[in-house]
Amino acid sequence: MPNKAFAVPEHRRDLNGGRVTTTGKKAPSQAIDTTSGQELFTALNRSKAMIEFDLKGSILSANTNFLQLIGYSEAELIGQHHSIFIEPADAISSEYKQLWTSLAKGTMREGEYRYIAKGGKGYGY
Repeated sequence: MPNKAFAVPEHRRDLNGGRVTTTGKKAPSQAIDTTSGQELFTALNRSKAMIEFDLKGSILSANTNFLQLIGYSEAELIGQHHSIFIEPADAISSEYKQLWTSLAKGTMREGEYRYIAKGGKGYGY
């Protein structure tokens, strides 16, 4: 069984490490083995805006592309919850809670999501 899987919009769950990663564009929807997928991950990290969360939604890391797009520094984001990128009313919705419940179970989610950058500018993924 592979220990990484991709979902859209790039919420990737590490089955062993308990992490979810978001990138800004659609990634392969099939699971990949990390030994053969390291090169793919490196290419995605260089070309896509990527952010990594634990399974509860806390931010673990973000690449330079994501930081430039969203306007935060890594120090401002690490440890914050994903909900800083969405409208407050959406953060308390049952749909949002279900999103994180599904991701924690390894369920792939596909859709367009709007992120709010520092200063309030919105981006759709």
